[in-house]
Amino acid sequence: MDNLIWEDDRESIYDSIERTLENIDTILLWQLTNDGTRIKEKALIQKFNFETGTLLLSTIDEKSNVFKKQNELFLKFEDRSLLFKTKIEKLGEGRLQVKLPKNYRILENRNQKRRKIPKDVLKLKIEKSDTEIIGKTSFELIVLDLCEKGVGLLFSVTKLNSFCIGEKVYLKKFGNTEVRVPLLCRIVHLTEYDKTKSTMMKRDYKMGLEFLDGIPEIIEKELAK
Repeated sequence: MDNLIWEDDRESIYDSIERTLENIDTILLWQLTNDGTRIKEKALIQKFNFETGTLLLSTIDEKSNVFKKQNELFLKFEDRSLLFKTKIEKLGEGRLQVKLPKNYRILENRNQKRRKIPKDVLKLKIEKSDTEIIGKTSFELIVLDLCEKGVGLLFSVTKLNSFCIGEKVYLKKFGNTEVRVPLLCRIVHLTEYDKTKSTMMKRDYKMGLEFLDGIPEIIEKELAK
């Protein structure tokens, strides 16, 4: 039997949304009416803002007007059975905008457990794949967590303009070890790490990096510890 667990790790929900976008999968939307009946519609993600956690959806039958803005809306994804409820922020003809909640339910994946890394213990070096760009191309970032699909990295807001979502980079060094064959990766999200600790002088951001060429042996060993 599938085991749905409560999560609050943004990395998991962003990964599911990213795969849903790539595969052009539909999402099931439903809402309970005042008399207890359930309204159902299928939708596609038109746009996802990683920075604000906002989803813009378009219903397949263009019937978003059947939903009520004041009632809670439930969303069910095919990917890992991601499930959450939220409020509708904007409602238009065939379109609606919602914001991700703090907690959600997701299918437990025992084969892809994410391993947290103590802050400032491990660093990773990446290099931009575009060799013709002007400016800095190599960066050393703090590793936050690891899984078989990718790695979460921490960096200062001062480096934010150096990266963009969808950009491809090479993993060149992990800890003190050079990666024998640089590993091609893709930036899947850039989000503010902990707003409660942010100040005008210091703000940290998290980068989600997806492995495109499989998991490197050095990271496989780290996960096995």
